Amino acid sequence: MLEHLHIENFAIIENLDLDLSSGMTVITGDTGAGKSIVIDALDIALGHRADSKFIRAGATRCEINASFDTTHCKNAQLWLQENELENDTTCIIRRVITPDGRSKNYINGRAVTLQQLRLLAQELIQIHAQHEHYALLKRDEQRHILDRFAQHIALLADVKNSYLAWRESFDAWQALLALGESDRGKIDFLTYQLQEIKTLQLRDNELDALHQEQKKLSHSQELVLALSTAMDAIHKNSDKTVVSTVLRLHRDLSAYQKILPELSNTLNLLNGAAVHLEEASVELNGLLKDMPLNPKRLQEVETRLQGIHNLARKLHVPAEQLLELQQKLTLELDSLQNLDEKSLQLEKFAAEHKAQYLVLAEKLSASRIKAAQKLDEQMSAYLQKLSLPHGQFKVVFSEAATMPTAYGLDQLEFHIQTNVGQTPQPLAKIASGGELSRASLALQLISSQQDNTPTLIFDEIDVGIGGKTADVVGQLLRQLGEKTQVICITHQPPVAARGHHHLRIEKEHGSATTSRLIKLDPEQRTFEIARMLGGKTHTAVAHAKELLELA
Repeated sequence: MLEHLHIENFAIIENLDLDLSSGMTVITGDTGAGKSIVIDALDIALGHRADSKFIRAGATRCEINASFDTTHCKNAQLWLQENELENDTTCIIRRVITPDGRSKNYINGRAVTLQQLRLLAQELIQIHAQHEHYALLKRDEQRHILDRFAQHIALLADVKNSYLAWRESFDAWQALLALGESDRGKIDFLTYQLQEIKTLQLRDNELDALHQEQKKLSHSQELVLALSTAMDAIHKNSDKTVVSTVLRLHRDLSAYQKILPELSNTLNLLNGAAVHLEEASVELNGLLKDMPLNPKRLQEVETRLQGIHNLARKLHVPAEQLLELQQKLTLELDSLQNLDEKSLQLEKFAAEHKAQYLVLAEKLSASRIKAAQKLDEQMSAYLQKLSLPHGQFKVVFSEAATMPTAYGLDQLEFHIQTNVGQTPQPLAKIASGGELSRASLALQLISSQQDNTPTLIFDEIDVGIGGKTADVVGQLLRQLGEKTQVICITHQPPVAARGHHHLRIEKEHGSATTSRLIKLDPEQRTFEIARMLGGKTHTAVAHAKELLELA
């Protein structure tokens, strides 16, 4: 149950606090005083789209707080516990809107996402507004109303999931069937490309190895000459080689070591140099022996390289990526081959999913037909209560859809009869504004009685009715208020008179226009209903008192 609503800097409301009780609370006031703004603010608090335009002129932000007692709302308590947001039986929703259009959302003082706010709101409150009259003319909305009345939400979800499974397999099958001659030609082209690459028999890292070998072979003559010259300089049967010179220096200086001990380190270095030169000579000799002087091999390597690069240019890829292309072509070819076999397999899957879907869709249809019979009876009874003595309501099912849909195969439409002898016709064709209002009101009252939502708000749903019908509406809303909390914004005196509690919203004109809310005592209430009847004349006051006494 909604216990308190605080609105700050929202539209023309500067600061408004609304304390609410159980039963039926009516809110009245002059046109433009801000009655529906209160509901708009509550809508925003419960997760509807926020916009900086809602911020009152001159304010830096707006804030809306809604406090609920969840004692008798087990679904809300369970949701709060599952999301670790519980706070005994009190639930406080807070939403702050800033000038950049962004909002901050809180449940029991903890920041939450907008989606969380909306999910909780579904368990706490339900708002019925005028625009629902016109939404009622749409077939999709009519189907949604029937499904909500039937309360087969789980079955609807199963049908949707089954539809999605069928759609996925069906679309995949159709995509495969759409492969034409160009795609089959693509298989031939891919096969040809793959065969050319395979013919090369490329090995991992072969290209780098070939390039390195080609460099050696093409410079082999130069390398042999350079290596031989170096060997001769280091170690040749001559006393002018580098080794001979180093050894001679070592011998000559050794004669002076006793006289000059400091020569010891120099002699060690010379000795080491001679050793390293000997080792260098051995290395050079080995390199010379391994040096390929093979013009035939050079030609083979260059021919191999030319073949690889020619194919790479032909396939428009770098030579280094030929092996990678081979793998890619193999995978692509595998996915395109055996099309007929794959097509049959997908066709089978699609048929199996459709069979499963049809079972669930037929179950959904049976549930709708059963619910439609009950809705026909209840709606007809309500229409007759609402001053349509010959009113009859009928949910008419037409030929089922040939292809699966996410909501089943049923095609249905609401029909209505308003006059004796009249053939029931689609609601969109024959209902006048007043008849449409009454049909919409009846549906809202029926759905409200079925739902376990602890708070129901009716925002001027009695537009288009008056007189005796308005009094019946007031009676029905009061009866509903005996079972759950009802908040009703109304312009109808008979409806206002039926409320357990009465609030008046009015404008104040100062430096800026603002709205304030007043809880009416019995005398104030009499004068407010008299005002709604046309003025505070003796006749209007007397009529107002009569309405209150009847209520």
